[in-house]
Amino acid sequence: MKKVSAEERYALVAKIDRHRRYFPTQKLDSICHDLNVPPSNYRRWKAILDAHPEYHALKMIPERSKRPHRLARQVSQTTQQQVIAEAHQPHHTSANSIKKQLNEDGVVIGTAKVIKILEEEGLYGTIYRQNAQGDYIKKRGLLRCCEKPLKGP
Repeated sequence: MKKVSAEERYALVAKIDRHRRYFPTQKLDSICHDLNVPPSNYRRWKAILDAHPEYHALKMIPERSKRPHRLARQVSQTTQQQVIAEAHQPHHTSANSIKKQLNEDGVVIGTAKVIKILEEEGLYGTIYRQNAQGDYIKKRGLLRCCEKPLKGP
């Protein structure tokens, strides 16, 4: 079914309701099928209309977002503070070790989210490490507050 406007939704619900009044023995599924409207859409629109009688005066049923009110991927302020506090601990050398420590403490968080929080705080970024051969290797990692980042060649 194509996307319908708020006014079209109201008109379809009114048409189905009128049809059900005149033909009470006909099943809802067949009425909806004739009008090319999924019965689940009709039921959802009818529930919205019953919950908000003011929509009758407007002759429209506005589309409600199916997106959750609270985003599932948001992290609380306390969790962000815990991540930052763990990043300042000297025994952590990576975002993965911070994630493992927080998971052991009962905080459910992924490595990517830890990296995002640390990047926003300026504690994670590009660092240069010197390998055994003396070459500088550019990589992403945890920036130490006390350390000066090594400059590349």
